[in-house]
Amino acid sequence: MAKVKSESLFNLIKTLSKAEKRFFKLYVSRLSNSEDKKFIVLFDAIDKQKEYDEDKILSREKKLNPKQFSNLKAHLYYQLLKTLKLSNSNNLEDIKIVELLDYSRVLYNKCLYKECIKMIDKAKRMATENDRSVLLLEILELEKLVIPKTLDAGNEQRVNLIVSETEHAAESIKNINIFSNLSLKLNSYYVQTGFIKTKKDLEKVTLIFNSSLPGYNEKKLSFQEKLYLYNSYVGFYFFTQDFKNGYLYAIIWVSLF
Repeated sequence: MAKVKSESLFNLIKTLSKAEKRFFKLYVSRLSNSEDKKFIVLFDAIDKQKEYDEDKILSREKKLNPKQFSNLKAHLYYQLLKTLKLSNSNNLEDIKIVELLDYSRVLYNKCLYKECIKMIDKAKRMATENDRSVLLLEILELEKLVIPKTLDAGNEQRVNLIVSETEHAAESIKNINIFSNLSLKLNSYYVQTGFIKTKKDLEKVTLIFNSSLPGYNEKKLSFQEKLYLYNSYVGFYFFTQDFKNGYLYAIIWVSLF
């Protein structure tokens, strides 16, 4: 198990809500192995601290072996992440989609292709409804593997749909990458130079911005594409101290929600 820095573990525990802590305690209470339950002792000890103090924990908790402490911290860290994933699975659509995709892969590996297709359909529907182009493309790639292994009268129509959906998802991902990369470029340039101060710098940044934008039909852009596009515009206008347009695009950006 990978080593976990004490600071990372401490910070994670301090972000937990009361409900998340309660869920964690309920989740780990099923463990019967005394060695496994040592990380619960560690959790309680860290949770009580305002600042992380490893020496104090080891001096107070005699059950904890200093030689095994690194492994114990890693165990606790990943158990916390696991329970957070479970406790937030109903709120985070990405987790639900990935879970359905994982189930689809399991069924595919078991050669249960009809069942796999049904699970893929659920995953596709959720990915489409929540505008998750990257996950949708991953689902479509699995679907391409499954379809040739099924005999269905509607396969030809389904294949045409897969091709269309793949092209659309790929185009969406391409735009998202362009818009997000542009934001990163502007941010990196801003960190180096600060606000634009000269006409020469303004012309340079404007050229970078305009030349990086692809041709697009704003009305046809997905939610995610618009999210990254408007973020780019907000960054550009505030960077160039055009606060009026920056404010206008910030309003448009926020209005997406």
